[in-house]
Amino acid sequence: MTAEFACMGFAPQEMIQVVAGGQTLGGVHSAKHPTMVLPNTTALGVADFDSTNSTYDNKVVTGWLSRRYNPEPLVIGPDVESRSDLQIFSSDGNKTVSSMADPASYLTTCSTILAKMIDTVPAHDVNPYNLQLNVVGDDDMQFSGAIWFKTTSVPKSAISSIQLACKDRNGADGVVIGTTILGDASGFDDTFSMSIEPDINQYSTREWLQKLLCRRSDL
Repeated sequence: MTAEFACMGFAPQEMIQVVAGGQTLGGVHSAKHPTMVLPNTTALGVADFDSTNSTYDNKVVTGWLSRRYNPEPLVIGPDVESRSDLQIFSSDGNKTVSSMADPASYLTTCSTILAKMIDTVPAHDVNPYNLQLNVVGDDDMQFSGAIWFKTTSVPKSAISSIQLACKDRNGADGVVIGTTILGDASGFDDTFSMSIEPDINQYSTREWLQKLLCRRSDL
């Protein structure tokens, strides 16, 4: 896990800081992660990261250090292999999280490390999400997923449609996948007024290989 953060330019201490800074809000949804949060075990189907999940404070840190209130599903969840925060917070013997126990120090640390994270990760106007090509039945393959189009600088009214134009392995034009508008979203600084999901496109395995991977003469 340390190596993964190192690839993004974060030292081990910074890895702990960025996780502690992010896990003060929100939680884990049972519907998407049923092994981390067992179904029907929480009122809203969400296990919060700390006792004040809608407030940006250091409760996730003090809860970890005191052990008095630590509902963190990535610390004590039923899926042992998914207890990533347990591994991260304790990786340096609690040295880093202890330095964030003071509320003022926590906010200062988070401000610095989250700014680095934002400045390190480039922003893109088009962001694919969970794109998959799956085998369906014995003979078919199905493409699915979502695409987020940032409309902070490009108004939604200027976007008539979005298509995924695939190329084969030789660079020639292949299948074109249409999309359907799902809804709008927004963040702290940007708006994603168009959330796009590819239409369910189902072709035979042979057709997909012809369209995406091989020249027709190869089959």
